[in-house]
Amino acid sequence: RKRQQNFMELLESRQWDTETPLSEYREMWSHDQQDPSLPMLVHSLDELFRRGIAPGHRKAAWMDIVLANKTIDYFGGGSARSPQERARFRELYRELVSAGRNFKSVPITQLSEDIIGAFAWEGVDHMSYMDKHLDYVMRSQDICIALITFSQDKKQDPKVRLNYTKGEHAGGVAYCESLLSISFYLLLAFSLIQTAEEVKRADQMEERKRAEARQKRRDDEEAHVFWLLYALIGSPVHR
Repeated sequence: RKRQQNFMELLESRQWDTETPLSEYREMWSHDQQDPSLPMLVHSLDELFRRGIAPGHRKAAWMDIVLANKTIDYFGGGSARSPQERARFRELYRELVSAGRNFKSVPITQLSEDIIGAFAWEGVDHMSYMDKHLDYVMRSQDICIALITFSQDKKQDPKVRLNYTKGEHAGGVAYCESLLSISFYLLLAFSLIQTAEEVKRADQMEERKRAEARQKRRDDEEAHVFWLLYALIGSPVHR
């Protein structure tokens, strides 16, 4: 009981450790019928999420609370938490995007049409801002392509050959324009999370290594948004 109270105090002060498994705590509190104080803890945790997560903690907290990390483990998608598995995590996401660009489908066609309208979401005339906006739109398109590809019927479409251990069990995501919009705003939130140390380290790199590091970071951000959305929409770990 004391540990639970201390945990909530840390959450409320925004000083909690990002390794703390929020989803496990919430699930444990939700199913424990013995302690009458636990429903209030669940309510307090939900209220903290509704009030917002500090930018530096958003990626870890959001991925945890929607069981995105467990979803990644289920499909053998690498690990966003392990430095050794991080390269595989990015690589498998990029494979989904590449595979999706190689075949035609109704959702892919609809996505291509929606992209044209998305270019007009931002009404700013300043060219540098428009360039950033278009870049985020195109990256959001990649996320949607990955989601569409991951939800293809692997038996009906032999072109889909993906290196996920349980890829044939994927599904549950039906594309609509709202998915593109949500991908866009989640990507904005994740892309803004860069520590001063990361910025300093990037400035000290030579041009080629800086470009490689930038691409890795972009793929990492997109892969996180992909798994966050898939976990919310169609993850089998919720069933």
